[in-house]
Amino acid sequence: MNAEKRHHSEIRIAISDESQAAHRSIPSPEQAMWILLARSARSVQLVEEEDERLFRRINNNSTHVLRGLLPPPSMATQQYSLRRRPHDRQMPDHTGHLADKNFLIRMLYKDSY
Repeated sequence: MNAEKRHHSEIRIAISDESQAAHRSIPSPEQAMWILLARSARSVQLVEEEDERLFRRINNNSTHVLRGLLPPPSMATQQYSLRRRPHDRQMPDHTGHLADKNFLIRMLYKDSY
């Protein structure tokens, strides 16, 4: 009987320790908010990096299936000492907020001030 009581008390202690450990691992609402913000910021950064990578592939690969959707190369002849453009394409007309959703137009206008 004594061994059985000891066994039950060991089980209760183990369960108690597990529940306390689980309780400690749950972040407070403030901590959870910061964790989510950090994860979402990293997710946004990863998506932006992949967008840039895809755009470079489309622009640099003459056989890419999406290359035909890009505007033609720019024929600008002025040689100003300005910052280097990320692409050599003509800038399409900005027709409105719906065009902002288009991947290629968004990438063509990215970082244009």
